[in-house]
Amino acid sequence: MPTSDEGFTWTAKGGFHEGITTEAVVPSTPPSGLSFRYDVIVIGAGFAGLTAAGDLAFRDKKVLLVEARDRIGGRCWTAEVGDATKMELGGTRVHWQQPHVFSELQRYDLANFQETVAFPENGEFVVKESRSHPARVQGSAEGQDMMEQLEGLMEKFFDVDGQGGRSVIRFPFSTASSVEQSPDYLELDKLSLADRISQLDGCGQEERSMLSAHTASFYGVSPEKVSFAEVLHTHALCNSDPAMMEIATMKYKIARGTTAFARAILDDYQKARIFGSPVTSITQTSGEFPDYPVTVTLEDGNQFVSKFVISTIPINVISSITFEDTYRVTRDILRQN
Repeated sequence: MPTSDEGFTWTAKGGFHEGITTEAVVPSTPPSGLSFRYDVIVIGAGFAGLTAAGDLAFRDKKVLLVEARDRIGGRCWTAEVGDATKMELGGTRVHWQQPHVFSELQRYDLANFQETVAFPENGEFVVKESRSHPARVQGSAEGQDMMEQLEGLMEKFFDVDGQGGRSVIRFPFSTASSVEQSPDYLELDKLSLADRISQLDGCGQEERSMLSAHTASFYGVSPEKVSFAEVLHTHALCNSDPAMMEIATMKYKIARGTTAFARAILDDYQKARIFGSPVTSITQTSGEFPDYPVTVTLEDGNQFVSKFVISTIPINVISSITFEDTYRVTRDILRQN
C-alpha cells in the first residue's frame, strides 16, 4: 500500500517513519494522456472537487482534476495503522441526516457504519480543565454527566428566539428563503461563537469555557473566528435538536473509511488527473485562446487552458495563488473574510 508524503508514524517497536500508509495516494495521469485544453479544470481533490469532477465527467465534459497533495480526500482521509486498523485523519462521522452524503454512500454500497461511543462503559479518561489545573482521571459516568450538562448549555446557546433558533433558520437548505422569512438572520450572522456565548445570562465561567471549547471544536479554530450562524445552520439541519446534532456529527463512521468513499467517486470519474502539483496562478484573458479564456499554471511551470475553472482551494492557502483579471475582486473578498 502506498505512503503519503505528509505526516509520520511512530510506534514503540518500529520507531519513527515519515509518511502515512493510506489508499488515498493515487497516481497521476501520465503526461502522454494529458491535453492542453479542457472544458473544465477542477482544482482540489477533496470531496467537493471529486464530486464536481465526477458530475462533469458524467455529462461527458473534458475535465482535468488538479491536486496539490499526492492524495485524494482533502481533510477527510483514512490511515492504515498496524494490522489493518483504520484511523480517520480529519473528517470522520456521517449520518443519514446528511441526505446527499448518505445517498452516495448507498450508491457505492458503503452505508455500513461503525457506531462510536463518547464514553464507553468502564472507561477512564484523562481530563485537564485548564492550563492551570492538574490533569486527573475520570470515569465514564462523570463523562456522561458532563455531556448531559453540555446538552443543556447547547439548548441555551441556540435559543436566540425562544424557539431553539427555529424561527431564524426556517429553511436549512435555502439560506435565501430563511433570510426572507426572518428579519433577525442577518444580524445574527454578524456574531461569532464568542459573541454569542458572551450574551448568555446565568452561565458561569466554567460553563462558558465548556461551550466555547465544544462549539469551536466543530471547526478547529478559535471561537472568535467561527460564525454563530454557521453553527446555528448545522443545528437547523439536525431538526434544531442538540441531541440529534451530537448523533449526526459525532456517532457514526464509515466502516471501510472515508478514503474508500473518495476512491469510489474517483473510480467513477475516469478522467485526467494531476497530483502533487500546487497551482501557482489562475488567469482569465481573451487573448491567444479566446474559446479557452482561463489559464491555470502549476508549480512545475506546466500550463493548461479551459473554458471554466472550479476552485475548491481552502481559504487558508488561497493567498499563495495569484489570481489575475476578473478573479481579482473574488480573491480580495475571500482574503478580507
